[in-house]
Amino acid sequence: MRQITKAIYLLVEKYHRLYGLELYLFSHSGFGPGYWGFQVAGNRTWSARSSIVNDDGIGKKVRNSYSLVSYLHDVSLPSWSLSMDKQKAKGQPRLHSSKQLRTHTVVNWLEKEMGLINYFNQHHDAIERWRGTYTVEAAEKYILTINLAGLAATERNSLLVTPGQCYDSYYDNSEFDQIKEDIYTKLRAEDRKIDIFGTKGKWFCRNGLALIDNTVVNFWQEYVKGKSAKEILAT
Repeated sequence: MRQITKAIYLLVEKYHRLYGLELYLFSHSGFGPGYWGFQVAGNRTWSARSSIVNDDGIGKKVRNSYSLVSYLHDVSLPSWSLSMDKQKAKGQPRLHSSKQLRTHTVVNWLEKEMGLINYFNQHHDAIERWRGTYTVEAAEKYILTINLAGLAATERNSLLVTPGQCYDSYYDNSEFDQIKEDIYTKLRAEDRKIDIFGTKGKWFCRNGLALIDNTVVNFWQEYVKGKSAKEILAT
């Protein structure tokens, strides 16, 4: 799980500035959290504004011919996310190893099996439009957000999640709803599904704000002052 979380960050770091690669996290109905996916900012299919996304289920657009979804606990691509042709051709793609997987091995495997370069080429026009609105500061904030959230989850040996996943309930739970609302409000999130990541008690928003044990922290200012991601997490 640690290597997968780190690999996600490294891929975002590598491709966000140039192509707008973004992370989203989701739960599979009946199986809970533990799933993640990639999209480009210029052509989002997973966001609060998308009518194809359920709160705890799978967006319809995830089920397409490009498998840009995977697990946080297993280096493989879900068979349900592949086209029928791909399923027949290769079954479920999985990285098998008898040894401890190295992070760079996971990065290379995901990059190849997900077909990221081909995906970027297919969304060339959308990416070009995104570049017209791109700012260096926003990109660096986003990359730092993913790094901090991943480090926080790894530190606790927990899954990287969103507040919606952490405080999800199949039953009406006004207490959970209020906790989520407080997180969204305090962090001033514009998009509740794709702006905030972390683990219980430590939430990081792409606008540079964090909520650490219910205290709002401007982690971007700390970073600008010269602190590393690990130093920020330790404060």
